[in-house]
Amino acid sequence: MAIRAVAENISDETDPVVVEPMKRVFSVIERVLKFNRGVGGNPKLFQAAIECISSCSGMIHLYDTVLKSIIGFILEGLFQPEVMTSAALALKTLSRDCSRSLAPFTPDILSFCKQALESGRMSPNDSIRIVFCIGRFLPFLPSDQIITAVNEIFAPCLTQLQSLAAQDPQSEIKHNLLGILNIFGTLCASLDGTSSGDDDDDDDEEISEDMLSSASNNNNNSSHATAQQRAVAQIQNRAQPLIPVVEQILPALVPVAEKWAKDEEVMEALFSIPKHTLATIHSSSPTVIHYSMQLVVISFRLNPLMCATCLAKQTMLMLGKDEMTTQCQFLAEIHQLVADRVKENRDTDFTESYLQLIAQLVRSNVNMVNSAGIRLESIIQFSTVALTCMESSVLKAAIFLLTIVLQKSSELRPPLVDYFKANGLALMRQIILAIGHVIPRSNCHNFSELLLALNKAFTAEWRVWLSEILAVEGFPSVHANAESKQKFFMKVTKERVNKRAIQDAINEFTVVCRNMAGSEYAAATSKRI
Repeated sequence: MAIRAVAENISDETDPVVVEPMKRVFSVIERVLKFNRGVGGNPKLFQAAIECISSCSGMIHLYDTVLKSIIGFILEGLFQPEVMTSAALALKTLSRDCSRSLAPFTPDILSFCKQALESGRMSPNDSIRIVFCIGRFLPFLPSDQIITAVNEIFAPCLTQLQSLAAQDPQSEIKHNLLGILNIFGTLCASLDGTSSGDDDDDDDEEISEDMLSSASNNNNNSSHATAQQRAVAQIQNRAQPLIPVVEQILPALVPVAEKWAKDEEVMEALFSIPKHTLATIHSSSPTVIHYSMQLVVISFRLNPLMCATCLAKQTMLMLGKDEMTTQCQFLAEIHQLVADRVKENRDTDFTESYLQLIAQLVRSNVNMVNSAGIRLESIIQFSTVALTCMESSVLKAAIFLLTIVLQKSSELRPPLVDYFKANGLALMRQIILAIGHVIPRSNCHNFSELLLALNKAFTAEWRVWLSEILAVEGFPSVHANAESKQKFFMKVTKERVNKRAIQDAINEFTVVCRNMAGSEYAAATSKRI
C-alpha cells in the first residue's frame, strides 16, 4: 500500500531521483509475483503485488524490461479466483497506458483474454475489463486478422445477442442482455485503430483530427505542412477495424430496440454501441449511419430518451453538410415524432436534451432547420411556459432555446419576428413572474442572456412590454414598489452587452420581490449565487 501511495503521487516519472528507486521497487514486485504464483504461493501477496502494478501503470511503461517480465503473471492471475478481479483491473490499466510497449505480446494477451471470457467464471465487471483489453490490443494485429480474431472471440456473444433479440422482454433475460450489450459497447469504445499508441508516444507518432484540419489549412511553413500532410495520409490509410465489427452487431440491435424501448437501462446500454462507434471512427460509414438513424427513430416513436437525442446529434454531425438532404429528412421525422411529447414534459431529461438539440441546430446550421420544414412555434410556446419550471435543467434548456431563436428570428423560415411581436408580452410576463418569486433565486441569473437577446432583437418593443408588465399593481410581488420596479427597468434596458450588470439587476430585484432586501441572509446568499 505504501508503494501504491507513493506511485500515485509522483508528478514527474522521468526524474532521476525517482527512476532508480522505482527500478528496485519493480524488481521486488517481480520477485513477489514469481515466488507467490500458483499452488504453494501466498494469494494475498500475489494480489497485493498485482494491485501495485495497476497503480503504477502510468509510469511502468518507462521500465520496458520489467513490464515484459510481469505481464505473464498478470495473465495467469485471470484464472485464479482469489486474484481474478485484481488481475483484470491491472490488465485494463496496462492496456490503457502501456499498449504499445506490450504490442509484441498481443497474440498471447488476446488468447488469455479469450480463454478467461469463455471460462464463465468472471463477474460482469471483470468481463467488461477484459473486453476493454481486447479492444485495445486488436489493432496491433495485421488488418486481415482483426475481423477473424473478433469473430473467434465474440461469435458466442453475437449469437447470444441474436437469440435474446428474438425473445419477448422478461426480467429473467434482462441481466444477460445488459451484459452482452455492455460487452459490445465496451468493445466499440476501446477498439480504435487510429489511436493504439500510448499516451507517452513521440509527437511524430501522435495523430489527431486537429492535425487533419490544420494540415489542410496551413500553407505558411512548407516543411511543417509536409509533416502534417503525411499525418493526414496516415489517418486516411489506416484500417478502421471498428466499422466492420459494428456492422455485424447493429442488425441485431433493431429488434432489441423495438421490444425493449420502454426499458431505459437496456436502451442506454444499446445506444452506447453506436454512440462509441460514431465517437471513434474518423470517416462516415453509411451502414453505421443508417442503423443509428433507425435506432433513434424507433426510440423517438416508442419511448423518447435522452440517450437517443445524444445519438441523433452525433448522427447529424457525422452526416455533415454533404448529406444535407438526409439530415433534413432525419430532423423532420424525429421532430414530428416528439413535438407533442416535449410539450407534455413527461420526461424532464429528454425534454432538456431535445430543447438543447434544437437550439444548437438553430445556432450552428439554421439553413438545415429551415430546409427540414419544422415549425418551432410549439416548442417556443412550451419553452415560454417552462420559464417558471422548478426543474433547473429544463429551465436552463428553455432559456437557451429562446435566446438562440431570438438571435436567429429573422433568419428562420418562416421568420419568427412577427410571432415574437405578437407574443412578446406573454414571454416578458413569464420572465418577470419567474424572477419575482416562482423559481429559486439561484436560477434567476440564467435569465441575463435572454434579456440581452430581447434587447438586441426587439429593442423598442421589449421596453414597451417590460414597462407594461411592471406597471401592473402587485406584480410580480406585492413587495415590489414603483421605485424598485423603475430602478430594475432602467438597469436592464440600458445594457446590451454587460451580462454581469444584468445579473446584478436581476438579483437585486428578486431580493426585493421576496421581501428579503437588507437582510443578512440575502447579502450572504447573493455573494454565493
